[in-house]
Amino acid sequence: MNINKNFCLLGIIIFVFLLENIMAQTVPGKFKNKFKIDTDTGVLCFLKDDGRALKSYKIQKYIPGKQSPSRVSISDNGNFICVTTVTKENEEGEGDANSIILDDKGNEVWKVNTTYSSALVAPNGNYIICGHADGPPKIYYKNGNILEIKDDSLSNEKYSYEGDNQYSFSQNGSLVIALIGIGDMEILRNDTAHWDNGYINELVAVSETGQILWKKNDLPQGLRWIPSVEVLKNNDVQIVLFNCQDKTKRFRLYDAIGNLIKSDTPEAK
Repeated sequence: MNINKNFCLLGIIIFVFLLENIMAQTVPGKFKNKFKIDTDTGVLCFLKDDGRALKSYKIQKYIPGKQSPSRVSISDNGNFICVTTVTKENEEGEGDANSIILDDKGNEVWKVNTTYSSALVAPNGNYIICGHADGPPKIYYKNGNILEIKDDSLSNEKYSYEGDNQYSFSQNGSLVIALIGIGDMEILRNDTAHWDNGYINELVAVSETGQILWKKNDLPQGLRWIPSVEVLKNNDVQIVLFNCQDKTKRFRLYDAIGNLIKSDTPEAK
């Protein structure tokens, strides 16, 4: 059973689409002059400055015999697009996939075999980050390297369903922040009363070269605290925590090297 606790999430920076769920020929407003996606035909159209078509890219909406549709993500600056198509899946829609990274002119830049998940592309196009249904997220790099964002002391079963994870990139892609849900998922799946003391949100900062820069696991815990993460223009990291019970908000602000700058949470040191 997939557990997704983001029902009252404040917002997500990266744009991800299932081809079956977006309206034909529409993309978010900030990119409407650059792209059009026709979900009826599976065609991604790249536009010139005058709005005329520059190039078209055919997306296979479904691999024959597979139930999961292709996913498209656009980098926050609109310079790169990642198209992920399932190639092998189990009955729960989990499995292997192929991710292709295109530039904003429709040229294929690189591709990699991943897992079927929300593969998000960095603003510089040099790497993508993917959640996993059965373990921690991974970063796939253009040079072929792969980094699993995992604490070696924890088993894969301790990592939450990928929908509970969040990611935010710095503007130039030099930094990615992963907010990862960790808990004893077997207990949590069977007893929601354990969410408030059996679940943590770990914050991990990773450089574009694959170096883990810092980690924090002292955020408020439990189901009632729904966090969102954003890397600001100066590479400070802002966490907003929304309490789904009393509708209050709290925040934390870290600098680029992980020092706590401001906080109104009682857990702050």
